[in-house]
Amino acid sequence: MLPCIRPGDTLKVQSCPVGRIRVGDIAVVRKNGLLFGHRAIAKGEDENGPYIVTRPDRTGDGHDSPAHAEDILGIVTRIERNGKTSIPTQMPLDGIGKLRVVLWRWWHRDARARLLRVFERIQRMGYYGPVSSLYLKVFHPILRFEVRSPLEPGQSHDVYRVYPPDRFDPSQALQGGEPVREWMLALYLGTTRVPASWVTFVRAYDDSTGRNFWHAANAGSRTRYRGTRLQQVVFCKGMDIIARSGMALEVEK
Repeated sequence: MLPCIRPGDTLKVQSCPVGRIRVGDIAVVRKNGLLFGHRAIAKGEDENGPYIVTRPDRTGDGHDSPAHAEDILGIVTRIERNGKTSIPTQMPLDGIGKLRVVLWRWWHRDARARLLRVFERIQRMGYYGPVSSLYLKVFHPILRFEVRSPLEPGQSHDVYRVYPPDRFDPSQALQGGEPVREWMLALYLGTTRVPASWVTFVRAYDDSTGRNFWHAANAGSRTRYRGTRLQQVVFCKGMDIIARSGMALEVEK
């Protein structure tokens, strides 16, 4: 991010919903376990929700992969350097940079949406489920699971702690000394970094029986994997984790 951000600078980061980040802001994003601050050059929305596209100032070519809410910590509001404080300014795009943004928006807001609608019609056809399931077994035989739990009770999933499923116990006090109230189980295909399917489990309390239990909420899959059995696989894995903790999972009928 030279020259705007230099080695040794201290950044003040303000939490900001992805929808309020403006093109030109410096966003702090988590990628592959690392944090970096890059300039937002475009915004959009896909099956995983709203996102931003970022790029470092030092290059006028290429861009980072889209960053969604769960990977965005906020925007840089102040830069401290040698005892002085400055406010980062937005950098409007022009020339080739502006053309790239226009093409990006055209693809993600118009052309891509039309292709997704066609794909969704194909997914509703009877043969799609068996064929896609067979394809996944042959070309993506390795499934990985990851548990994401907010750091504090009531906190959003923007900032979370990752647990291996075989070491995660939702009955334990893992959130600031309090029991976990909500967690998400994500399924990945092979070495991909974007979940193919996911289910969020929320703790509930039954006043009539006085017992705690879990129920599934916010289940979903990426568009290309809808109609497959991946969501059921995630759900069954979640049931195993809950059963191992000694609690119950209530299923809506």
